[in-house]
Amino acid sequence: MPPRVQIRGIEVGDSREAIAEVVRAAPHTRYPVYAHDLDHIVGMIHIKDLVRRMGGDSRPIRQTDVRRLPYVPGTATLDVVLEAMRKHRVQMAVVMDEHGGTDGIITTEDLFEEVIGDIQDEVSAQPPDRHAEPDGALVAAGTVRIDEVGDHFDVELEHEEVDTVSGLVLALLDRPPEVGDRVSWNGLSVEVTEIEGHGVGRCRIRRTAAPPIADPQGAEHPAGEHRE
Repeated sequence: MPPRVQIRGIEVGDSREAIAEVVRAAPHTRYPVYAHDLDHIVGMIHIKDLVRRMGGDSRPIRQTDVRRLPYVPGTATLDVVLEAMRKHRVQMAVVMDEHGGTDGIITTEDLFEEVIGDIQDEVSAQPPDRHAEPDGALVAAGTVRIDEVGDHFDVELEHEEVDTVSGLVLALLDRPPEVGDRVSWNGLSVEVTEIEGHGVGRCRIRRTAAPPIADPQGAEHPAGEHRE
């Protein structure tokens, strides 16, 4: 699910030029449409309708031009989200945070990814969310889950407070990241290479030490470390 800081939408009243700028910067099949800010998403519009506007219709986007979207809580199950989309006959829903604001946008593609793996959007030209480099490093988007990083390095990784690489870096830095920032955690070094909003866009992850092993008393320490 794209978090709020990664959402690119169309604002009610946007001109043909403003729409073209959004489409060039973030090519998608469908776009959320909002009034004033992302906490007030009024619906969605398809790229085909936007192309028609950019081609000749000079009228700004109006609320009557969009299809309404369902709002679902972040705790909603897969079945609940699918049913909400089915009732509204759309392939997108707004995920609410605990205060009723917008936490993110979820699409049918996101739901399918949870069940059968990654599916590439038909117009998406975005790089993969992670790939290995010849030197063994892992280049990953900030939205990649920590346990997925562990799968790559064949080590079990889990954090009590955060789920993603971006969340991990923010938790360790205790401030918004900057390009070039480096943090170390559980035998891994994470270097920030791109910024997305106030979080990590992409990073390079390397193994710096052997994964921790458990001692007979249940404590963990790096392999090769000797205890008296």
